[in-house]
Amino acid sequence: MTVEITGRPDKFVTIDVNGSDTIDRIKTRVWCEEGIPASQQRLIFGSGIWAEQLETDVWPYVQTLSDSHIGPGCKVVLRVVEKMFVNMLSGKTITLHGFLHNTNIDTLKCQIQRQEGIPVHQQRLIFEGNELEHLWYTLSDYGLKAGSELDLVRST
Repeated sequence: MTVEITGRPDKFVTIDVNGSDTIDRIKTRVWCEEGIPASQQRLIFGSGIWAEQLETDVWPYVQTLSDSHIGPGCKVVLRVVEKMFVNMLSGKTITLHGFLHNTNIDTLKCQIQRQEGIPVHQQRLIFEGNELEHLWYTLSDYGLKAGSELDLVRST
């Protein structure tokens, strides 16, 4: 059977699979074919309130496509989870995990507040010389990608 993996802003991928294929095996194939590490992939089946994240291992067994009722013609959405680096003026660099290309700047600043205790209104994030000042803009609006480095300036 064929599963169509959509969700990337620029394309979709079609993969030939068997019902006995594990989610982990599919993530490995996406890594090999598309260069997206398995740790940065979230595969979602269904939509809206019926959406289900496909886990690589659901104790006590390994989840297969058949276990998730995924058959011929089904679509699976790929969400790419990004890791960002934030350089502080003190010289410390923090790593932020779990962001998607459509995450807004306000959410990013809230994560910094949770990790470092710096209030959102005191954070000035700089990327390639430009301040990320529009809280409702997304990471992709500013051209941020996995592995991007930001500078954090604290204002009073």
